[in-house]
Amino acid sequence: MGMKERYWFKHDYNARLDPKLQRVLMKHGQAGKGVFWDLLEMLYEAEGYLSLSDCDSYAFNLRTDADTLLSIITDFDLFKQDDTRFWNERILSAIETRQAKSDKARIGAKVKWDNYANASKNDANVLQSQCNRNATAMLDNRSKNIENNNPPLSPLQGEGSDSSSKLPTSGKQAEAGAGKPLNKPLEFPSPEFEAIWKEWIEFKRTEKRKRYRTQLAEQKGITHLVNLSGGDYSVAKLIVEQSMAQNWEGLFALKNAPGLPVVDQQQGITETSEQIRARLKMVY
Repeated sequence: MGMKERYWFKHDYNARLDPKLQRVLMKHGQAGKGVFWDLLEMLYEAEGYLSLSDCDSYAFNLRTDADTLLSIITDFDLFKQDDTRFWNERILSAIETRQAKSDKARIGAKVKWDNYANASKNDANVLQSQCNRNATAMLDNRSKNIENNNPPLSPLQGEGSDSSSKLPTSGKQAEAGAGKPLNKPLEFPSPEFEAIWKEWIEFKRTEKRKRYRTQLAEQKGITHLVNLSGGDYSVAKLIVEQSMAQNWEGLFALKNAPGLPVVDQQQGITETSEQIRARLKMVY
């Protein structure tokens, strides 16, 4: 038994009434019963068998005499023995059951983790390919929006910016779009982006008592998150978690990611957050 292993065995609460133990008690007293239970513990520790030739040593360790110990082993049908060793049938059965369970659990754990490793590797390859396709499709849709005088939200605009910082639109466009929902589903670069966006929407609803009033505004919020994260779902997740942890009303670039690239969909320019800060500093 290993140093860190700790096993136990069943002890019937009415074992003292067993006729065999009653005879031990009559001949050897309570000390004899104590020797019996000590021998059971030693058999478990020795994986079920003890040597008859070592009875003198066992007696010394149990602070009894060898004759008493041999009597308990041989006179009361509590143990089985051959020419060299002795054992207890119930203990052998318990050890066998314990080992079978241990082997089954070890095999099951190995199969589980092997399957998990293979599945994770396959999912990573599939996810990368899917994200690439979704990102390409989303960029194509953004180009079409620009052609239709419906440009996406600029990466330099925050969700909470006022009307003076928004992209200019004609009076008819503003009048037609105000409070009117879009007639198509929201667009996400990947299912993972959609999941983290729903988490953000739920946070705004329950914690801030706020929501996007139109589908157009919500789509621009999604575009804002894509721009901030550079299209990387893992970065988008960190951005959302940052705003939730800080109890912010909007989404902002990661404080600990100064080199994160940001894409301006209108101009086709890729800038890092450091470059944007430097440009803004020169202007203001």
